[in-house]
Amino acid sequence: MPFLVEISVPELDGKAATLVERLVLPDGYVGWDKPIALADIGGVRTELICNMPVVIDEWNCSPGDQMASGKLLVTAQAEGDEIPYGKPYARFEAEQPRKER
Repeated sequence: MPFLVEISVPELDGKAATLVERLVLPDGYVGWDKPIALADIGGVRTELICNMPVVIDEWNCSPGDQMASGKLLVTAQAEGDEIPYGKPYARFEAEQPRKER
């Protein structure tokens, strides 16, 4: 049975961040360590990587919105044995060249 998880903006170390693009629509599946969004952090394009497989329920930010550390970004469904308890649910990484996801 899936659990509701809230994916928040990871730590930004005081930098400004803007949501650029949502890569997964509601009801879309995201596999292990796959990007769910693109963000601009201090002028650097980054991917927001989900640290578990999920099905996206609802986005709480739109492209162009400013994001602060800890802000609720998306709600999703995840299987209990795949949730990284006690660890971040997402992380930022430098954007990788686009290829089929």
